[in-house]
Amino acid sequence: MIKNSYQLSNYTPNLNSDDLDKWYKEEFKIFANSFCNGDLFAIRYNPNAQNAQNYLCEYERALHVLKHNGFSAFKSYSIHPIVAEDVKKMYQEQFPEIKLESELIAKKGERKQKYALAENWCKENVGKKVTVKSIMKITKWSYPTANNFVRSRPNVFEKIAKGVYIITNANSNATNRRAKNANKK
Repeated sequence: MIKNSYQLSNYTPNLNSDDLDKWYKEEFKIFANSFCNGDLFAIRYNPNAQNAQNYLCEYERALHVLKHNGFSAFKSYSIHPIVAEDVKKMYQEQFPEIKLESELIAKKGERKQKYALAENWCKENVGKKVTVKSIMKITKWSYPTANNFVRSRPNVFEKIAKGVYIITNANSNATNRRAKNANKK
């Protein structure tokens, strides 16, 4: 089981099979020297060396997956997340389409920000007539997302005609009663 990342040599192997095999053998010798005084067979008896060997094997497997299928296949091949991040960091310059986990987390944060901006916009535009398409344009969301936003907030959007809503004050008692009655149906 891989518990943490290990420092590999700064050499980035070319993704052809001869270079990968040579790289793996050299890295294995480096691990054997650092954990088992150069004894290649003692690795299986040293728990720290076993963790390092597991990491190295998974790293090599990830490089083969990268070579044949690209980064998008890491999940389907069950590449360990620690190894996947390390490989992505190492090859980010060669493959600019790579998205690191930290970048994906930042995108999730953008979603919350967009919802907060949309809710603030609604608070500032109480009484205004809107459609789902107008919400779409303001928030730069897809139609289903904008429609879900409108339908999930009956205390903010009161339907006045087919596809037309009026933004109400969500804090007023009348609005809250309408929302409760809408949920009962």
